[in-house]
Amino acid sequence: MGCVAYGIEPDPNAQILAKILNLKVYQGFITDNPFPNIKFDYLTASQVIEHDPNPNEFMKAAYNKLQDQGYLILSFPNFDSPGRKIFGRKWLHWHVPYHVNYFSRKSFRLLVENSGFRIVKACTITPNLWTILQIKMLFIKTREGQSNPLWTANKDGKKLSQLFLLLQYILITPFNRIIDILGQGESYLFILRKK
Repeated sequence: MGCVAYGIEPDPNAQILAKILNLKVYQGFITDNPFPNIKFDYLTASQVIEHDPNPNEFMKAAYNKLQDQGYLILSFPNFDSPGRKIFGRKWLHWHVPYHVNYFSRKSFRLLVENSGFRIVKACTITPNLWTILQIKMLFIKTREGQSNPLWTANKDGKKLSQLFLLLQYILITPFNRIIDILGQGESYLFILRKK
């Protein structure tokens, strides 16, 4: 599409794949000021900001890496979602210790106002996989200090996958699209522009 893409990834394992695919990927974080002589037209961070212990610094670093009038596109779990209220402690996105921030629409707007961006678009997106995982989460008992079986393979996985595939086409996809139209989905998508 005529773009030159760069990436940032803290996981050192990604460097192996990046090298094989000849991708320009910096191992680290945006706050490290990777690619110091380059300003970008667009930055995307899909399901990232909820992991950053200092979202203000993340936003400042993103701002500094963008050209004037550049765009920052972010997605992250929706703390306002009905799913959080309905499922309570079983909400899929209580993903401690990996998720350290949870944003409501109001708290994210405050973050944006303090960072030099303006909101161009806001909506929600609910991946079908998230809904499937949320349903499975309801039937899993977890104990502190033990791996969650949701994230490990099991022998009944094939039968469950076929069932969830059927459910996806009949129930899950239409339900998710409706809640997204209403702005109540599980993941926010914000498009921001530098002021």
